[in-house]
Amino acid sequence: MSEHPKKKIRILFVNLYVEMGGGEYSLLNFLKGFDKENYHPVMMFGRRGSFPEKVESLGIETVFIPYQTVELKNLVNPKVLWRNIKAAFQIYKYLKNNKVDIIQCSDVLSLLLLIPSKILLQIPVIYSVIFQYESTRLLLFNLLSVF
Repeated sequence: MSEHPKKKIRILFVNLYVEMGGGEYSLLNFLKGFDKENYHPVMMFGRRGSFPEKVESLGIETVFIPYQTVELKNLVNPKVLWRNIKAAFQIYKYLKNNKVDIIQCSDVLSLLLLIPSKILLQIPVIYSVIFQYESTRLLLFNLLSVF
């Protein structure tokens, strides 16, 4: 009787920022010691930059979907809004075609980008707060946390 290999839990990390800052250094250090025997991390970015390059140098899978990182007040700009709506459905398509068990993110904009996927696919989302929010972000986070 042959033994089947243990299925790895696939975790998608949605990253808004591609340049190195405090949160990015923390996540990079976390990934260096990540349990790759039991978990398969995938890092999602909106574009290329120094952070994705460092992640790829660790041998971690990356995926790029062209979402635009902006201040929340700029989300109402029709071009930005349309670009991010399209990106949200590209993320949904990626998640539908690539088995992901858990999603991790750390910004309200990430949660907004994940709305179609969360509603249609019911993948659990882990949300990390890495900085204090202004009142608009906090209000939006509280509204989105219902989902």
